[in-house]
Amino acid sequence: MNLEAAADALEEKRKEKEKLAHDEYINSLIDYAEYCQKLADVLTKEVQAALIEAEKESASIILLL
Repeated sequence: MNLEAAADALEEKRKEKEKLAHDEYINSLIDYAEYCQKLADVLTKEVQAALIEAEKESASIILLL
């Protein structure tokens, strides 16, 4: 193996390592987005529950008046 072939092989290994790191970064972004989506779903349910509770409380106050 001559020097040029060795340099080419090293460059290919470097590119493959960069691609793997980039793929890992993309996967971590996807995981984070999925986590955020699940959190948003939970928070949406909490908001809905709080609004229902507020509506019930408002209705009970009106009945007392």
